[in-house]
Amino acid sequence: MFINYYRYNKKMNKNFFWIIVIAIIAIVILVSIVLMSNKEICDYDNPNKLYQARSSETCGFTDFLCKPGETYFSDECGCGCEIVR
Repeated sequence: MFINYYRYNKKMNKNFFWIIVIAIIAIVILVSIVLMSNKEICDYDNPNKLYQARSSETCGFTDFLCKPGETYFSDECGCGCEIVR
């Protein structure tokens, strides 16, 4: 009786291990998909925005002046001058 119980628990532990591994992999995949779908797509070809730096990290180190009729802007894609309408 004890031997059968031990074998049953050993088999259950293996199954439980693989269930946990598959669940962790599924969670990692789902989190990756959510994070990637929330990322803004940068449109550097927008004629109304003239990017001077293409990274928000480098905007603090970039010096530039906007022409009359343009205003400074900063977003997740970088910073530069935007045409005022």
